[in-house]
Amino acid sequence: MHPITSQELLLLLDGLDEVTYMPLCVQAIDQFSQQYGRTEMVVTTRLRDYEMLPQRLKLQGAIVLQPLTPEAVQEYLAGAEMAGLNTWLQSDKKLQELVTTPLMLQAIARAYEGMSVADFSALDSPPRKHLFNAYIERMFTRRQRGEQYDRARSLRWLSGMAWRMEQQSQTLLLIERMQPSWLRLDPKHKLTLPFWQFSGKEKTKAYQTYAIGVKAINGLIWGLIAGIVGLVAGNPSIGIVGGLVGAASTKTEPIEPVEALKWSWGNAKKWLPLGLICGVSGGLTGGLFWGVVLGMSGLLFSGLMSEKLEKTTVPNEGIWQSWENAIVFAVTGGLLCLMGWEGAGLMGKVLLPQVLSLPIFTGGVVGLVLAMLKGGDACIKHFIQHLVLYSNGDIPWNYARFLDYGAERGFLQKVGGGYIFTHRLLQAHFADLAIENYLENLLISPNQARGYLQRAHARAAIGEDSRALEDYTQAIALNPDLAEAYGGRSLVRYRLGDYQGVVEDYDQTVQLNPGLAQAISYVKCLPPSKQSANDDRSSYLVILLNDDFHTFDYVIACLLEYIPEMRRDRALQLANMVHKQGEAVVWSGCRELAALYRMQLSHAGLNMAFLEKNS
Repeated sequence: MHPITSQELLLLLDGLDEVTYMPLCVQAIDQFSQQYGRTEMVVTTRLRDYEMLPQRLKLQGAIVLQPLTPEAVQEYLAGAEMAGLNTWLQSDKKLQELVTTPLMLQAIARAYEGMSVADFSALDSPPRKHLFNAYIERMFTRRQRGEQYDRARSLRWLSGMAWRMEQQSQTLLLIERMQPSWLRLDPKHKLTLPFWQFSGKEKTKAYQTYAIGVKAINGLIWGLIAGIVGLVAGNPSIGIVGGLVGAASTKTEPIEPVEALKWSWGNAKKWLPLGLICGVSGGLTGGLFWGVVLGMSGLLFSGLMSEKLEKTTVPNEGIWQSWENAIVFAVTGGLLCLMGWEGAGLMGKVLLPQVLSLPIFTGGVVGLVLAMLKGGDACIKHFIQHLVLYSNGDIPWNYARFLDYGAERGFLQKVGGGYIFTHRLLQAHFADLAIENYLENLLISPNQARGYLQRAHARAAIGEDSRALEDYTQAIALNPDLAEAYGGRSLVRYRLGDYQGVVEDYDQTVQLNPGLAQAISYVKCLPPSKQSANDDRSSYLVILLNDDFHTFDYVIACLLEYIPEMRRDRALQLANMVHKQGEAVVWSGCRELAALYRMQLSHAGLNMAFLEKNS
């Protein structure tokens, strides 16, 4: 007798959440249970993934594993060899949350077994950073199953992913909802620019490549659709015009997958007047039947709405659904175009009268248009974005497979069709690794001033002002005529409160590169936390004088650019005061900053009085 039919087996099914098609597996398990109801079975899965399923398993019971309690953690770490680790955990509440899983607790215990409190204080890096590095090494040495990836590339892909998610305040990654903004978020691009010039809107080379690719392919497709119409109308050049218009009007972002389609009468009513106009015009030119077909096609087109799936169970599910929708419309539209072509039906075998061929052909064109708007456009954008990220080495070709590998390694968790890092602190640590790896590669030669300058920009961009100050100073020592280093150091000193140093460095910047000095705005660099207007007994006044050639708008723009905490309404009030009274006090405070703001406004061309001490 077969072991299954004789109920001699105990089936242990581990990792339901790691299966690609969970809903189908649940159905298969339930069918098996109904057929062999007496066969004992145990299924394990992450609770979060299981709760997202549309159908639940029909088993006799369930056990939910709860997080470890603080008492259980302390009991596990009891003993002299864990005294240092236990003391450290008690002082870090975030790490206490981290060790609520047995896997993380075991990794920490193995990494720091035998270390005393003094050993922790002697670590060359913060204990938390040291811990995550040890955890990562531990996870890479675990026994592997399935496809393996190179450690260095895996770290690069994970750290790049984490850094981009941190920049967008994102914790869940759904591949189909990755946006082109990922191509703008490049540590190499952001940290290479002078940090006071980066706004987040700069177009990286990767983004420009993506935009050109999207517009080119869209132009070809829209040109093809317009060309088909042009052939029937006897003017094939319409295809060229349609392609150019299609490429020019293509929006490169956002990517909006058409995960589900529904027809909405409410949405169709918004476009009903336009549909009626098309129908009437078609009826006047081609007859009643032609007008009805045009009107109905327009109504169908305008009423179709795309929806996002509330729950996804398969990685990239939204793009696959968009692809299916696009294919259905494209195939239907193509067949209708063939059937209606010049009144000679499908492949010339089924003849149609003229009154039927034109409406059918029009329906085919509508189908091709829908193929682009209801799924095709999203698929094109997603594919080109994926191709550019892969070409830059930011992701592997099969991204979902790699993310599954990251989940198997213990770095990620799979949540339905998406992925999250196993802990928020681990995501932040991987994001820091992306910056550290970039900083390590900046100094090609320790004798190059430009290398220190770039690293200073990078450190200032991530808030490491003290270390940025050191790099700017080293760059100036190697090249005393490097204006950009003086400008950057003045901004860093401004944030650190060294106002005398700010004035000195800004003065050097003006002498070496006046245009660069004018581009520097301390207002955008965060105003000094301890220095504000009108709060110093020995404050100095920054006085703006009237002139006959600067407009109100220019004066207001300069005040907003260079004076801290300046509002537009206040700037307008001051500009009016200068115009009517001949002068106005635009700022008051410590002498160093007053001299700096006066120097900036004067350098911008405004007429400034000498500094006056506030009596």
